[in-house]
Amino acid sequence: EKKVVKIPLYSIIMMIIIIMAIMTCVFGTKIIKSVAKYNVVKFAQTEDGNFEYEILEDGTIEIVTYLGENSEVIIPQTIDGKKVTSIGSYAFAFTTVKSVKIPEGVSNIGNLAFSNCGRLSNIELPETLCKIGEDAFYYCASLENVELPEGLATIGQQAFNYCANLKNIKIPKTVVEIGDRAFYGCSSLQEISVTNGNNAYTSENGVLFNKNKTKLICYPAQKQDKIYNIPEEVISINSEAFYQCEYIEKITIPTGVLVIEPSTFEGCRKLNEIVIPEGVTSIGEGAFADCSSLKTINIPSNITKIENSTFLDCYELENLIIPEGVTSIGESAFSGCFSLGNVVIPEKTTNVGAFAFSNCSGLKSIRIPEGVNNIGACAFNMCMELTEIEVDSKNKNYMSQEGVLFNKNKTEILCYPAGKIGETYNISEEVSTIHPYAFGFCTNLKKITIPLGVENIGYSAFENCENLLSVNIPNGITKIESSMFSYCTNLSEIFLPESITQIGNYAFGGCSNLKNIEI
Repeated sequence: EKKVVKIPLYSIIMMIIIIMAIMTCVFGTKIIKSVAKYNVVKFAQTEDGNFEYEILEDGTIEIVTYLGENSEVIIPQTIDGKKVTSIGSYAFAFTTVKSVKIPEGVSNIGNLAFSNCGRLSNIELPETLCKIGEDAFYYCASLENVELPEGLATIGQQAFNYCANLKNIKIPKTVVEIGDRAFYGCSSLQEISVTNGNNAYTSENGVLFNKNKTKLICYPAQKQDKIYNIPEEVISINSEAFYQCEYIEKITIPTGVLVIEPSTFEGCRKLNEIVIPEGVTSIGEGAFADCSSLKTINIPSNITKIENSTFLDCYELENLIIPEGVTSIGESAFSGCFSLGNVVIPEKTTNVGAFAFSNCSGLKSIRIPEGVNNIGACAFNMCMELTEIEVDSKNKNYMSQEGVLFNKNKTEILCYPAGKIGETYNISEEVSTIHPYAFGFCTNLKKITIPLGVENIGYSAFENCENLLSVNIPNGITKIESSMFSYCTNLSEIFLPESITQIGNYAFGGCSNLKNIEI
């Protein structure tokens, strides 16, 4: 006889609560909210394809998903006698549609609704449209023209991100909000105009500002002027405002600007001169990254921190004075500044971030002042002409010997300068740790002797030592880390101790002459 198990009501309730909690943790609150907000998804078949839709609380319809394969789509104005008023998030995302007509009555285009529709070249928007959501047309790379209707109030963050063929955009007078980075990565954009009568925004010579011109929002990437003087009224410049502006060579920033936001001028590859007012107190991360023609820059004296990637890949940067008040140099701050031959780290500096000066191939020497208490990984990696690293004798955390950088008690070797002259190097007996990339790109070295006391050797420690012929791995080392000897192209054989239990990925990758590994 089968037994009927009765489950108490409170147990069932608790189970439901637990399941909902797990869904919230794993999928986020959006799922729970959407379950509460909408009815069950329904299906509609039309001449233009199949749609999944939901009935909203007001009895109108939101298109949830387009399931058809047509390249040209006309969204129906009604389904089952109910008006279509919204295009939901992701509704057309990643589809192959080329042309879409949205019917009158639709007031909302949801977040990411047409994202990654790479073939979409034409979109017809209704006069009833009030809101374009975040990332709505993200990566619609074929979209060349969009006519925004009067009545539109909101353009969401990153709404037209990476619409690489979008050439012109006209902001209706009814728009009251444009989200950050709305036209970021629109590499063909030549002009942004604003309809007369807009109370929130204006444009001047194709450049977008807020109404009173105190904030510069976006400078079109394909605007062909070579010189641009930012208007004197401007006191704020949006981050990425000049992102990848192809033609601009000189910019003058007005005295009212106190902060340069992150990535403001990133990718302006023809920019060779910029006038920064002395009153600027902060320059954001990546502000001048990939400004590959910039040769000189005046960093205002009020700056106390060089942020991460601020001058990353400024290949032509030759002349630079870091202000005396700078206490921190961020990660990759000057990485890839090939032409930088001389840098003085200020006495007040306490931090030099990871990769801060990596791949500064023209840098010949560097001095670490007394106050530095942190040097990040690979701070001077791939500095091919660097012959010595000097450390102030009063520094409590670091020291140098024969131009090689160690921690203070010489138990860790941080960096052997890539341009240091000499074919052999005997690592000091005190050393127990060799840092990642410590000997990376040291092309002069042919032989390295590692003492028995070494217990840890970091990843890529000897990477691209292309003339290295011989290196001993002491017994006690248990792992050959990833890329440790990668591209040591003249290394023909290597002897590994019995203590080795693991060899990392690509440990000997690119070692084209390696014929024998003996354990």
